[in-house]
Amino acid sequence: MMEQGQKASGMNPMTAMSSSSESAHIFQSRDGDRQFIIHPENDEIIVSTGKQIIQGCQLSISVAVWLDELKSMVAHLQKWCSERSARVSGCYLEGRGSKILLLFIPTGTRFNFDLADELAVLNRELVAGFNIGMVEVGQIPAGDVDRFLDLEKARLVYGNSSEASGSVAAQS
Repeated sequence: MMEQGQKASGMNPMTAMSSSSESAHIFQSRDGDRQFIIHPENDEIIVSTGKQIIQGCQLSISVAVWLDELKSMVAHLQKWCSERSARVSGCYLEGRGSKILLLFIPTGTRFNFDLADELAVLNRELVAGFNIGMVEVGQIPAGDVDRFLDLEKARLVYGNSSEASGSVAAQS
C-alpha cells in the first residue's frame, strides 16, 4: 500500500523533488514534527516544522477572511449611518484588544435615546451577521471624541472628521 504523499514511482515528493513544477505535500499526521528548510529569494533560511507551516497557512487564510468580513461590515455601517443621517453625524471604529469598538456621534448635543435603541439592534445584527468577533457600540458627544478614542488608531467610518469630532478650525 502506498503511503499518503508518495508518488506511484515510490519516491516521496518531499525528499526527492526533481523539478519545481512538482507539488510538495505536507501531512500533519506524518510531517507535523518534521523540520522543513525553506529558501526564499533573499537567501534567508527558514526552518519550520510541518505543523508550523500548516498553522501559518491557516492563520493567513483566517486573517484574509476576517479582513473581508471587516470590510463588509464597514460598508454595512456606512449605509446604516447614511440612512440615519438625521440622527448620526459620525461613526468611528477602533480595535481594542479582542473587540471592535464602534462609537457613534449623534447630530444633537444630548444623548439620543432613540438612537441608543437602534444601536442595540445594530449591535446584535453585526455580531450575528459578520464573523469578526466581539463588537461594542456606544454613543458619544461630538466634542469629546478624543476622550473616548485614540484618533491615531481609530478609523472614521462615516461623517466628516471635523464635524464628527466637534473640532473648530483655528482662528488667526
